[in-house]
Amino acid sequence: MKFPFNRGGYRHELVDQAGKVCLVRRVSTHRMSKGSEHWEVVILRPVEAHTFPDGRTVPACDGYPSPTGWGQHGWTYTALEDACRRFHEQASLQGAVPLAGGFGA
Repeated sequence: MKFPFNRGGYRHELVDQAGKVCLVRRVSTHRMSKGSEHWEVVILRPVEAHTFPDGRTVPACDGYPSPTGWGQHGWTYTALEDACRRFHEQASLQGAVPLAGGFGA
């Protein structure tokens, strides 16, 4: 998955990553809430390759968990310190080391 990206009225910025566990800052681009932010911790999930009807193809990659996976593979926080706590917990469970050298520890 490539960061940053815009989707659903939010800019998604990678803050830290440990294996497939990502700490993401989401900043609103909505007119009424522009600039407000919250944090997500996601465990990237495999996404199968896909061919569109017009012939364009998208290779297999890692992506955000599905909406039904939220609470098991993805979490939303309004406080950075809470998101960092979950990020480090999930990184530890995955046996992964954060790339930012312990951001928010």
